[in-house]
Amino acid sequence: MPHLTEYVLETALGQVARWRAQGLFVPVAVNVSPRDVHTPGFAGSVAARLARHGVPAGALQLEITEHVLLEDPQRAADTLNGLTGHGVKMSLDDFGTGYSSLVHLRRLPVSELKIDRSFVARLAVDTEDAEIVRCTVDLAHSLGLLVVAEGVEDDETWERLRDLGCDAVQGWLVAAAMPPDETTAWLRARGSRGWQRPRAALPAATADDSGRIG
Repeated sequence: MPHLTEYVLETALGQVARWRAQGLFVPVAVNVSPRDVHTPGFAGSVAARLARHGVPAGALQLEITEHVLLEDPQRAADTLNGLTGHGVKMSLDDFGTGYSSLVHLRRLPVSELKIDRSFVARLAVDTEDAEIVRCTVDLAHSLGLLVVAEGVEDDETWERLRDLGCDAVQGWLVAAAMPPDETTAWLRARGSRGWQRPRAALPAATADDSGRIG
């Protein structure tokens, strides 16, 4: 897994550097595993890779799950604090699928929380899932965290998330996965206007390239 993470980081940061050279200042998020976080020197290697590509630390966000704390929590905490100390942003992925999310949320130096798609997918038709999402958004905001909803695929779900105060969405409603060249064209086509839903459907809401809701 660490070798795969090295490859993904190298590829992602290289692309960010190319985008920045073209005037596209786009951040990138990379998933990392508990094994990565527990690898000695991981924080330093990430910082060195950022410096080599000339990418500012704030342009990189690492996505982790609460499972990083299940084995050797002190080493994990030291590594994560080292990463945030370098300026790298941290996101807690798949929130709500573990057993001790609230306990771990207090201990992880994250700035963003991602609600798992298992809750988001039925948001518009299941009142219990809707209440879970609402409570999660309120909890995260009370802790000063941004909230991202995963797996958003239709306008109705997006509208409900907007009404609940969710900060951003991720999913096929924004765009399907694309290779770099297509992504570059997608970004350029939107320019500073960013991504937005048709005004007739959502008269008061727009979003930028990462699916930010405004």
